[in-house]
Amino acid sequence: MHKTPIIILAVLSAAASLCAADPRFGSLRLTSEPDSAQVFLDGTLRGTTPLEVPAIPPGRHQLVVRKPGYWKYSKMLAFEGGKRTVGNARLVAVTQAERDSAHAADSLRAVADGRPVPDKDAYVAVDKSPRLVKKVDPIYPVAGGDEVPGGKVFVQMLIDVDGRVLRADIAKSSGSRELDDAAVEAALQWVFTPAIAPGDHPVRVWVMQAFTFKQH
Repeated sequence: MHKTPIIILAVLSAAASLCAADPRFGSLRLTSEPDSAQVFLDGTLRGTTPLEVPAIPPGRHQLVVRKPGYWKYSKMLAFEGGKRTVGNARLVAVTQAERDSAHAADSLRAVADGRPVPDKDAYVAVDKSPRLVKKVDPIYPVAGGDEVPGGKVFVQMLIDVDGRVLRADIAKSSGSRELDDAAVEAALQWVFTPAIAPGDHPVRVWVMQAFTFKQH
């Protein structure tokens, strides 16, 4: 996976902070380039950049920074009681060539393992259909400081035999590249129980999912 740089600028003591800090907890002040990126700490969405995250228990925590059209960044950070970590995440845009290359790699892996990949419109007999076990909501894109107008995107997801999404293709565009990209990025992170065919073996199947974006 492509790594994008995040620069942690400083760790400040409570005495250096302009506001009183709880000595039992650490805190995080995070900005990003570009801004309005989602920030997750230990898998929980804490807000969008620029962001202050208070009351972080001392120890190591997983930081993830995400924004549609950019590579996701993931890093373990150590927090100390009474100290603030200040950072800036510089995200790198995903090019169309990189996106196409990732899809091509998934297709090659699917062919290499010898399991059939059904056509998108083909009927696949199953005793058990895939069941969603992990859902990741899309990030509402921002362009020029304003939210992109709402819309609906239909995405076809190829569910692999281990339940993860092997492919996510636009079946019907919203008319907005930003919304389409946000829907695909979210869909690729969904996880399902695998489809089970007669004979009690997992098979690949395509499922359709609509993503609706409404302006706040």
